[in-house]
Amino acid sequence: MLTVSEVLPEETRVVLQRLYAALEAEKERRREERRALGVLLRHRGFREVVCRFIDPGPRFAVGRKVLREAGVRLPRKLASRVIKRAEAIVLEEETGKRSFTKATNS
Repeated sequence: MLTVSEVLPEETRVVLQRLYAALEAEKERRREERRALGVLLRHRGFREVVCRFIDPGPRFAVGRKVLREAGVRLPRKLASRVIKRAEAIVLEEETGKRSFTKATNS
């Protein structure tokens, strides 16, 4: 039986290894995003802040604090996207209406 290194040229094998590494990194990032969303949705303090404040400032501050305390490691841009998504879900649950924001469509 032939092995991959015997069949494919070196350049192709290197490209496939890099693609596989990128795919694994993307899977890990998505797993971390799902975990962050779950942490936010289960946190009562975050839910209260979302329902109480219209201003996004306190929402983001509390959301980042909750994620930091839970040990979720996400870049700032991804963390803010997860916080917006969690806000949209909480508001939808509370009001029964779907808010058509960028966060719910992403």
